[in-house]
Amino acid sequence: MATVESVAFDLDYRSKITRSQFETDNITSVILTGGSSRTPIIQAAVKVAVGESKIALNVNADEAAVLGAALHGAGLSRQFKTKDIRVSDIGLHDIQVSYPAEMKTSSSKPRTINTMIFPTGSKTGSKKTLTFKRQDDFSLKLAYKASPGLGFPTDILEAGIVGVREAIQNLTDLGAIDPIVKATVVLSESGFASVRDAIAFGEFKDESLAGKLKGFFGGSSSTEEPSADAETTADEQSSAAYSSPTASTKATPKDEPISLDVEVKFSSIAPMTVAEKRRARDRHVFEIILLKCAHADAVDFFSYRLVTVDNEEAAKRRREDARNTLEGYLYRVRDLLEDDSSDSPFRKCSQEVERKAMAEKLEETLAWLHDLGDDADTIQYIDKRNAVESLERPVVHRYKEIEEFPKALNNSQMWNWSTRLFLTEAKSNLTKEEQGGPPSRYTKEELNGLEKTLIDHEKWLNEWVEKQKSVKMNEDPVILSSEMRARAKTLENHLQKLVKKKTPKPPKKTKTATATVTDQEPLETEGTSSSGTSSSEPPAASEAPAGHDEL
Repeated sequence: MATVESVAFDLDYRSKITRSQFETDNITSVILTGGSSRTPIIQAAVKVAVGESKIALNVNADEAAVLGAALHGAGLSRQFKTKDIRVSDIGLHDIQVSYPAEMKTSSSKPRTINTMIFPTGSKTGSKKTLTFKRQDDFSLKLAYKASPGLGFPTDILEAGIVGVREAIQNLTDLGAIDPIVKATVVLSESGFASVRDAIAFGEFKDESLAGKLKGFFGGSSSTEEPSADAETTADEQSSAAYSSPTASTKATPKDEPISLDVEVKFSSIAPMTVAEKRRARDRHVFEIILLKCAHADAVDFFSYRLVTVDNEEAAKRRREDARNTLEGYLYRVRDLLEDDSSDSPFRKCSQEVERKAMAEKLEETLAWLHDLGDDADTIQYIDKRNAVESLERPVVHRYKEIEEFPKALNNSQMWNWSTRLFLTEAKSNLTKEEQGGPPSRYTKEELNGLEKTLIDHEKWLNEWVEKQKSVKMNEDPVILSSEMRARAKTLENHLQKLVKKKTPKPPKKTKTATATVTDQEPLETEGTSSSGTSSSEPPAASEAPAGHDEL
């Protein structure tokens, strides 16, 4: 006999416990989750009970419950694609309904019918419809079949169905056949049973020719509806007392069902209504305002203390963030090391010696975090993480260089090609200038300097790219993408300097030459209009007097 004194609400617990129920030989792994699992005495007790080798260290104790809730929430939403996670809430106790049997004669003895509606394991959100053949008002009593706990009541509520006689009389006057009463009992998402509604329902026989033909070919026109007032004893459980609201009679309903009033009486404190919740919230806010006004004079006295508490809380949050960051980082590194696939980027970019060193350091840090992590400060968490990161950093560096190398190479080749095109065009213009053409924007010395920079860059790039081709993925690169971009930037700056150079101004002409050109312009115009020759050709000597004679 095991005894727990005052397990809850000053209630003692006693129960028979056999060794087979709590045998620990079949336990393969124990997962510690939640903040309480970090208590040293709890960890020591679990280690003694199951053995230290069975304590699982691969689960984040702080994030396990939150991660499970997040996955469950994502599974309920259509916006996320996750694994098929099905969680169903069920009722923990048997819930039955009790109601008095209808007195058929004045000499009949009163008896009570008990019907199980929600057995243990029923899914929350389900509902049952109870069918009654009654002529007068009656009541339903919902209760647990057995006490849910020591000291807890078994009664849940009592619902009175009011207005039955008037509703049944109205349906009978309209020609309804055997009108009945249907009550819907619902097990809410929180596991609370209640009577949602009640209706009076009747079916009307179709006297038309089509209705008679349907009745003729369809067999009998009506069947007996299962009744909740079946012949049972007071202690019997009637499984046929409830049924779904199906229409067994081949008839067409004339009117809608008549709603009945449901008067609910709770055996304990009734749940608060929306209006009561609002009034309680407003009263709470008003009390807080009064409390602040009453203690306004003490604000200055406690201000320093509040600042101190805020600083302590901030330091505590930084420590917790550092621990959580370290713990999350260690689990990520553990996943990288346990991934044995050949396509893993981490395995391709790392060597066996490096992976072995990281595994040893990871195991050492996890053991330290499990044993001494609760007493460590923020600096220790950061130092432990830096120690593991120093081993992972070369692998990450290789992976990033593999990603950046093609981009840097394309950038360098692009500037080589652009500079070649620029030099070809600039040298062509320089040659035309030497042959008497327009002046060139660039001198021969400037172009030779740019060409030398281009040749040096191409030579260096070809040499180191060939060396990089022989380097394996898990070896350090011989040429860095940052150095390639820096050398390409040097060539780019040299090229942009010449591109942005201003065009040199043409040489100024003398005044005599300007006057001569000005005197010849009218003659050239006249020669063009009279002879039709090009304006660039000088006019004939005999054409000038002829023009003046006409004037």
